[in-house]
Amino acid sequence: MKKIFSMVLVITLVLGFGGIQSFAVSIDDITFDNGTMFSVGLGINEEFTYTAKGLEGGSKVDISDPQNISWTTSNSSVVDFVGSTTGETVTVEAKSAGKAVITATYNGMSVESNVFTANGYSYDYVQNISMQVIGETTDNFTINIPFLNNFSLKDVFGSSYNDSGILKDEVTAMHALLYALEVYYDTEGLTDGWDWVSANVEVGYNGAFVSKIGADSNYGMTGWMYKIKPSGETNWELPMISASQYVLGNGDQEKWGFVTWGEEW
Repeated sequence: MKKIFSMVLVITLVLGFGGIQSFAVSIDDITFDNGTMFSVGLGINEEFTYTAKGLEGGSKVDISDPQNISWTTSNSSVVDFVGSTTGETVTVEAKSAGKAVITATYNGMSVESNVFTANGYSYDYVQNISMQVIGETTDNFTINIPFLNNFSLKDVFGSSYNDSGILKDEVTAMHALLYALEVYYDTEGLTDGWDWVSANVEVGYNGAFVSKIGADSNYGMTGWMYKIKPSGETNWELPMISASQYVLGNGDQEKWGFVTWGEEW
């Protein structure tokens, strides 16, 4: 009887360890812990820390053997690592002005981050934008955008989209909203494109007017509106121009609400 029990115990332990190994292999892909890690802006000598996660069934999970996660930089003279280049978490430092791609690789899967470095800040990107979205049926959330560069709405809604209503060489309040929605709702951020925004957001008037986010569509006097609190200011402003024409500055706060015109929000 003792021998039988021992054999059963051994088999159980073997199957148990096998199950753990299967769990690790079952990871579908890898991603970053925070969607804003996909695009990062740094000043010279600034540091930034990345954290990699696994994706299983669309949910983020810890990788059971993080020692097998390796990190590389496409240009170490622009961005290089501080310390280890393996593990779940690594830190990088900006060395000189330019662009580099930071890549995390695990079990044949990889995820990339574009890093832009500069001595100063260019007009075509902004840093540290705080975004708040207040929906009726959609989620209410606040997200910080450490870095945001200008992008084309044709990349979001397709090559046939008429984007003549949005500025092409500035980062606007519209750019920040679309970016925040994608990284909040999609666990893979922008690595798989603008799939959430393109399917759930409608922007009309050639890129100038938000008419739908999720299930909240404009009707009557109720719709999506935005406010801005410029960096260093204490009061919110209701700009009298479309979000696609409002140029953001570093440290601005932006708020979107699904509200009735004239109500406090």
